[in-house]
Amino acid sequence: VLPHLYEEQGVDFLRRLNGMFALAVLDMKRHTLLIARDPVGMKHLYWGSTPHGIVFASEARSLFAAGLVDPRPDWSSLGAFFSVGWIQSPHTAYAGLHRLRPGSFVEFGEERSREGRYWVPRYREPDPNRTDESYAEELRGLLDNAVDSHLQADFPPGLLLSGGWDSSLIALYASRITGVALNSYSLRFPDDAGADESHYFRQVASQAGTNSQEIEVRDTDIRDALEPTVHALEEPNGSCPTTLSFLLSQATARGSKLALGGEGADELFAGYDWFRPSRAQRILRSLPSRLIPASLPVPIGPRLARALRFAAAPDEEHAQLSLRSSSSPRRISRFLKSEYPLDIQLGQEPLGLTQSTRNTFRDDLDRKLALDLTGRLADGILFAHDKTAMAHSLEVRMPFLDMGIVEFAHRLPSRLKISGDQMKAVLAPLAADLPADVATRPKQGLHVPSRVFSSVALRDHYREIILETSIDSGLFDHPRLEVWVNQSAAHPGTRAAQLWSLCHFCTWWNQFMDGPAVEDSHER
Repeated sequence: VLPHLYEEQGVDFLRRLNGMFALAVLDMKRHTLLIARDPVGMKHLYWGSTPHGIVFASEARSLFAAGLVDPRPDWSSLGAFFSVGWIQSPHTAYAGLHRLRPGSFVEFGEERSREGRYWVPRYREPDPNRTDESYAEELRGLLDNAVDSHLQADFPPGLLLSGGWDSSLIALYASRITGVALNSYSLRFPDDAGADESHYFRQVASQAGTNSQEIEVRDTDIRDALEPTVHALEEPNGSCPTTLSFLLSQATARGSKLALGGEGADELFAGYDWFRPSRAQRILRSLPSRLIPASLPVPIGPRLARALRFAAAPDEEHAQLSLRSSSSPRRISRFLKSEYPLDIQLGQEPLGLTQSTRNTFRDDLDRKLALDLTGRLADGILFAHDKTAMAHSLEVRMPFLDMGIVEFAHRLPSRLKISGDQMKAVLAPLAADLPADVATRPKQGLHVPSRVFSSVALRDHYREIILETSIDSGLFDHPRLEVWVNQSAAHPGTRAAQLWSLCHFCTWWNQFMDGPAVEDSHER
């Protein structure tokens, strides 16, 4: 089907596709190679230009193992990782190796190549005559259709169920549509009662009639999962609890080879607190630059440091990016030796937003949502979920990212995203179908860093990884780093995210710069 559609429409055939894909089309008549990635970035594709020609693969280690690309670090991209926790496409952690942007393509010819975007977010003015209830009913129908289409397979899917609104709605719709008892997979945390959501997901599983599979995650499981998780990711990524994604995929794959998840709703319908309008942010952005110190003579906490970066940002996009910052690249750069120039400029590119997208912003909320959709979601969260799932040959489909729902979100009035204290307001009528405790619960996210460094066993293990890497790699000014790591690990507090990012980086360095990962290929 796809080759025939390409023959008829050329590159424009990409606009007709709905779903997740990373594809290549070799046109022997025109002597061209086309590679492309799905609109919101659920799948990923690496490529590079080498003396051997154009090389591409879904996994970087395949190119390393074949000797087609040399795994050398890209310090500019690594600076972005230490800033926000992920590396924005088209960049990667490796010099000379690229990742396609979401909704983009590259066409290589004999004499030249061209890169383009066949899809970008575009926000549209809502219909002033429509009622709020009509939008909720439209979303109900769109979600029903999306779940139905994502259920098309030769075997029943599993359900990734956390007990929040998004995954619970997917579980409820999928169970109703199939009419059979599907398997649902949920994580429990016996060592951390504050992170345990079993009270909620058990109610949803009971209502939906699923065969609930509960996976206990102990501190030791998180510890042991770090190395295989980083191996699967191939790049440092701290944008979400990647080890938990790895463990959930591992357990799910034992019973299902296909699963449905709830990702995407938060970025489409404003599910995070940072989407809220803030008077403090408006005041900070209005300060004259002469009043914003470039540095302070005394150490400051991460919140104040983030506030200063927010105030000093050159434009609103960089300012919003600074709020996603998990740590300060300046702090990490102090410990690197001078021959390893970590780029400390936060967000040199405004997260891949095109001018055509900016021209459609109706308000500041659209800008924030577009930044998360094209940045943190695509190259942070979806990147990690896809990599950790495929490490176990598990396909995860995400009905909320069906293009019908994505386009619906872009013409939805802002009042149906944030209404007073209610986030994702348009989903509230749908959530009313869930158990009352779930429908009225506060949003709860998983925050591995604080958990990691509140456990003595995990804290000592990760401290050892950082310091041993420092000695073996020669990257760091070890005496200075050792003092900071020991102090931070003993009283992690707000430094937990910085320690976690550094631990991820060190584990990645050991595997891909100094270790055996480049010799091992699991290309599928």
